[in-house]
Amino acid sequence: MSNDAKDQEEAAKVFRELVSLFEDEGFDYAVGGGIATDHWKGDLEFVADIDVVIREEDAPAILSLLGSNGYETAEMEHSWLHKAFKGSVTVDLIFELKNGTRIDGTFLERCTRAGVLGTLAPVMSAEDQVASLTATLDRETVGKHWYNVIDIVSNNDLDWDYVVERSQADPLRMLAIVSFALSEDVPIPSGVVDRLLAMAEDSKR
Repeated sequence: MSNDAKDQEEAAKVFRELVSLFEDEGFDYAVGGGIATDHWKGDLEFVADIDVVIREEDAPAILSLLGSNGYETAEMEHSWLHKAFKGSVTVDLIFELKNGTRIDGTFLERCTRAGVLGTLAPVMSAEDQVASLTATLDRETVGKHWYNVIDIVSNNDLDWDYVVERSQADPLRMLAIVSFALSEDVPIPSGVVDRLLAMAEDSKR
């Protein structure tokens, strides 16, 4: 077995343990990041780390829970996440996505409970994942994330009203992604471009 394979085995084990701990304690949470992206693309490729969206008010209790179960924890100075570590596995505990989304009733209702790495867990909706990826773009990840978004849009019937709603923080970025999707012959409902343009213009006033 290669080192990569061993790392993946360890990551899957930690993921299942995390889900069990969160379920037992009744925390609201959702799987995000690369695992959610791969889920909505239709193929879990490689677990680089584990991203879990949590409520900010639950963070102290979650850090304490993980610390008592063998995790090294780190309360970050950033305003949007903390971290935990077990073996070679990094866990990002995220309470605000880059597009400004935090856990609310709608976010939780739209999550999908799915089989992931040998257990059932709530996964961020495809719409929230698209909005999050779009807001996370930077010089190093733009190409990868753009094609991840294209794959998610191509493989899923998205609620575009909800995507637009979750794009209020930066509608121009979503407009760029949508334009790119259209250039790749990925169908986007009529009206989405106009609505994003209107939002962008309103944000400048």
